[in-house]
Amino acid sequence: MKFKYSLLFTLLLLFGSGCDQSDDLTGIFTGKTWKLTEIRYVNGDLCKDYWTSSGRFNQEAYEISYKLKAIKNNFTLTFEGVEAGKKANGQYHGQATNVILSGYWSADGVHRTFNTSRQDAAETEKDVLGKAFVNAITNAESYVGDYNNLYIYFKEGQVKKYFLMHVVKE
Repeated sequence: MKFKYSLLFTLLLLFGSGCDQSDDLTGIFTGKTWKLTEIRYVNGDLCKDYWTSSGRFNQEAYEISYKLKAIKNNFTLTFEGVEAGKKANGQYHGQATNVILSGYWSADGVHRTFNTSRQDAAETEKDVLGKAFVNAITNAESYVGDYNNLYIYFKEGQVKKYFLMHVVKE
């Protein structure tokens, strides 16, 4: 009986010590369309400062942004790329509201860094949340995610925020 438990413990120890602590980057990022859920401060509070001017919250502009967000192709990102070692990179394409986005992305599956470069936007975004979305992608620094949810962290000035995305179900 002791032998069985010793063998089981040894097998579990060997199996557990072989675990790779890096993310499956192509599994997380590629092969799907991501849609913005919302933008939050790192403490979890919803960012409403985009619709606040001179200390006043603009409810009408907020509601317009969220109606635009509900449109299927708005506020989406699609990543294409390859993984080499514990890093991945490639191209991304997306849309805010009236702006088509494209550029390059890279991620590190161990340190969970994420950034984009060469942000191409066909026009200037007109919607408040759309501008925030473009800015967030441009200033991305890190990520946390799985196959269904993606948090991309970014900074605006000294304020750390994240945008939460979910997979679009076809």
